[in-house]
Amino acid sequence: MVDNEGTSCAGYAFEMLVTAYCRKNRVVDVFKLLLDMVNERKLILWHSTYKLLISKLLVHGGLKEALNLVVLMKNIGYPPFLDPFLKYISKTGTADDACMFLKAVSVRNFPSTSVYLCVFEAYFKIGRHNEAHDFLSKCPGYIRNHADVLTLFCPVKSSGEALATNDVSALD
Repeated sequence: MVDNEGTSCAGYAFEMLVTAYCRKNRVVDVFKLLLDMVNERKLILWHSTYKLLISKLLVHGGLKEALNLVVLMKNIGYPPFLDPFLKYISKTGTADDACMFLKAVSVRNFPSTSVYLCVFEAYFKIGRHNEAHDFLSKCPGYIRNHADVLTLFCPVKSSGEALATNDVSALD
């Protein structure tokens, strides 16, 4: 079918197949099929197909499989789909999961600083401050010393607080 009908029809058909498998809770099976079709048949899938499967894999705890899809997307020039990863990592992910995520979405071996900031903000929004600190400890120095990251972890004191602190230290 792929050879005879072209990639446009095949992309539509495969998206319908992915949707059907996901409805039957057979996400891992369709993931394996997708890998086979992309790697063996060189099928170029629609961006929406990748997005759908990534979302479903993360719901079922398939972080590594979803990260494999991000790499496939990146290889054919699709922009990465960050939102479900940020939700997954902030709710249940570890600092190591966040590092794997950043490695998967990185371009030229250096993830964007804005992606790091999104991960930190997602951890803080959920209230997982310890995981945010663990992740910070695994980040490269240029991220740990970045002004926006420092602002997230060490909020600037208001001028009233700073004056009170200075007054107390003057008494010592």
